[in-house]
Amino acid sequence: MKNIAKALSIFHELMQPVGKDKLNPHFRNKYASLDSILEAIKEPLKKANLVFVQLPTEGGKLKTTLIEVESGEMIESTMDILLSKNDPQAQGSALTYARRYA
Repeated sequence: MKNIAKALSIFHELMQPVGKDKLNPHFRNKYASLDSILEAIKEPLKKANLVFVQLPTEGGKLKTTLIEVESGEMIESTMDILLSKNDPQAQGSALTYARRYA
């Protein structure tokens, strides 16, 4: 965990606040889209020598894996993907929502 801890320290040092670029019309609040989050973390991850992958798993969960490139050390977390209804649109929305929060 030595390498990934150092990489995370570098990442946090380089990371700037993510701008809220979208408006939720139901609650009239702003939020950061997945695209803006991915853009904001792109360079800090690269400079910290980190990559990540987010994949849905069986059982309706999202698994996020953060990897330090040189050592292969990793941290994983899993969160539930909660569906409002069971159709492709709801699945896509729930997956995007989970990815933003994970």
